[in-house]
Amino acid sequence: MSNTNLPYDRAAEGKPLTVPEVKERLNCSRSFVYKLINRRELKVIRLGDKKGIRVPERSVNRYLKRRANMVLKDMEIPLCGDRH
Repeated sequence: MSNTNLPYDRAAEGKPLTVPEVKERLNCSRSFVYKLINRRELKVIRLGDKKGIRVPERSVNRYLKRRANMVLKDMEIPLCGDRH
């Protein structure tokens, strides 16, 4: 049986955050939040006009996790046997 007709569960995505709330959580500028939205790095829920944009809390958490993983990869410390 296909799941394509199931209703979208917004509660599973967490609290819908406004752009200023996302800005505070990411400690960045408002314009950077919009860049992330335009690059589709953050999922959005549109509530009509442009001022009706909300970002699910889960999307912000996923973005932060991806960024943390990228930083950790860049900081990889070689094991004792790998040093030259």
